Amino acid sequence: MNCEQPLPRRAVVRAGCAVAAVAAFAAHAAYTITGDPGPAPVNATTPNADYAQLDAIMTQFMLNANVPNAQLAVGHGGRIVFVRGYTASTTERPLQTITATVNMVSRTYNEPAYQTTQPNSRFRMASLSKLVTGLAIQQLVLDGKLAMSDSAYAILREDASTTAFAGAPADANMLNVTVKQLVNHEAGFARGAPLSTPSGQPQDIIDYADPPGTVKPWPYPYNQATIQEWVKTCKRHIEIDLPRRKLHYVPGSPPLQGGSYYQYYTNIAYCWAERVIEIRSGMSYEDYVLNKVLRPLGIDKPRLAQSDNMARWYAGDSANAEINAYYDQPIASNPAATLYSNWCALYEGTPSPPGCVGPRPNNYRAHDYGGAGGWVFSAQEYLRMLQSAKLRLRAPHLLDFPASNVSGSDSLFEGPTLSSGTSGANNFSYRYSYGAGVTEWRVTATNQLLGYFVGHTGSLPGTRSFYQLDDVTPMHWTVVLNTSPDWDYGSCSSATSVPAATKYWCLLQGNRVSENNGATLTNPSTSNSIFTQMRAIYGNTAKRAQLEAAADLWSDQIALPCNLDVNGAGNGTRNGVADGLMILRAMQGNRGAGIATSTVGATSSATTTYDRAEKNARDLITTKVVDIDGDGVVDPAVDGVLLLRTLLGARNTSVTNGLTIAGPRNDWTSIRNYLNTRCGAALP
Repeated sequence: MNCEQPLPRRAVVRAGCAVAAVAAFAAHAAYTITGDPGPAPVNATTPNADYAQLDAIMTQFMLNANVPNAQLAVGHGGRIVFVRGYTASTTERPLQTITATVNMVSRTYNEPAYQTTQPNSRFRMASLSKLVTGLAIQQLVLDGKLAMSDSAYAILREDASTTAFAGAPADANMLNVTVKQLVNHEAGFARGAPLSTPSGQPQDIIDYADPPGTVKPWPYPYNQATIQEWVKTCKRHIEIDLPRRKLHYVPGSPPLQGGSYYQYYTNIAYCWAERVIEIRSGMSYEDYVLNKVLRPLGIDKPRLAQSDNMARWYAGDSANAEINAYYDQPIASNPAATLYSNWCALYEGTPSPPGCVGPRPNNYRAHDYGGAGGWVFSAQEYLRMLQSAKLRLRAPHLLDFPASNVSGSDSLFEGPTLSSGTSGANNFSYRYSYGAGVTEWRVTATNQLLGYFVGHTGSLPGTRSFYQLDDVTPMHWTVVLNTSPDWDYGSCSSATSVPAATKYWCLLQGNRVSENNGATLTNPSTSNSIFTQMRAIYGNTAKRAQLEAAADLWSDQIALPCNLDVNGAGNGTRNGVADGLMILRAMQGNRGAGIATSTVGATSSATTTYDRAEKNARDLITTKVVDIDGDGVVDPAVDGVLLLRTLLGARNTSVTNGLTIAGPRNDWTSIRNYLNTRCGAALP
């Protein structure tokens, strides 16, 4: 098929969670598309072709990249406005039957039938998990339990469950690795080229240079008579690895490449960061993320991939289930090369298929990528998290740190300037930083930030994902797939031709494709690029108004928290001169010392810092859970007084006397019931 073939017209059914049969090309059977078709059209009598075009872009990409299932979520401002699930039929992507001789035995693998992608189907996110870990690190900083400058190796020594780190490490530089260097990929690790192997590096570390997600026999190399364990988890990998590993460079000083700053991307750094979170929080990594990052945003369903490599989350719930399979890409030169003979220890349950032979997507343990690549989300769940992170578009703001906290907020997102220039009246700078899973462009004029464009991609066998945040518009989107279209190729440029799967993956993200040493260029356009199509919508005044008026498709999966014990002293609804006064002052717009000064009651181990207490108070306000009278506005002269009086012990009409209360909760009974039901106040 000619990759430049124009797209045909498409039909979309306008109905929430309706299924639309959409013909991607006349010669192919229909793709199944589920979800809401997006904002109402500018002219109500005509279909909304702009958002149908997003369907066209996605299905054209899927056809050219052999993608079985995909999901797209688009947001604008603090809302999610477009969520779609896409499923190929076996006409677009025939199921593979692979027969190969492995270990002198003939094996056959049959790909399973495609599950219909729903708007809430869940996918493995691969390296998009790193941002989740970075946000968790930030919350520990805010809690006062961690500093970015802390020695990450010293933190490992705080773990009473192991003595692996008690002695001196083989490389003394291990002691100097900081938490910030871990999350910024500056900790001294490299996965081989372009750096040479350090002298004296143990062979198992050479062979397993980036071990998370793999199974390593120990002792190494494998000997059936002497093997003691199969090393699987993040914790065990670093216990065996770090004390013996030689780093490739001095932490914090990555060698330049081509004369420019370079970050050496690894998963083991985020495996280590996962352990830092567990040790300093006293919780499992997954529980800490759920309780400190996701649930405060109303997100409750994401999880680390199941420990059983073949199991899926919410398998009995068709609307919410994790996608049933992760598919390989056909290898035209040798289809049998997609079959691998795996360590049987890779699987928790019965090996499948028999003999521990399977395709590449089953050749690793997604669960044990953990903080580096183990999370399972829907596209809209991930987008919802992003809205409360980098762009601060939707309350509560995870990175909205008090001014007194100098090591938090955006510190993880700021990398060195790699290039700069001028565009019209504005200057631009390119800051390439993988800090907390973000690559960032910044545009400035006279040192004033005009906007930025950030994004990141994730890739594992059978998984591909990306997000992009366009602060200029402000629009953002997330795409997830259950295959890796550019697994055997990775560049958007080539001295010859770029394979169609890679070409359309590049264009989908807005990257130009260069072939034949630059003689053939394919630019992203409204027919092949989400970025270009969304910018075109935003550039039209009428269509932008339509976008800005679109309904929010997100529904909280769990109630936003309402904990009135903002200083963590444990006396929540009884301490008006601490919690109540801090909440009132935050309502009045005070910050920092203006909130905490002269309040009574020390912080406790639950909070440890007034920075956290201040943010707790502000989160109650930005999410409007302390809209006590229920009029839709948090008013310090009404809601603040009602709450403070209650926390000081007033009851009945003593709470409401002298106030003009506009909302429906205008008497003591309704106020008490709200605080008890919504905030667990236990008022008599």
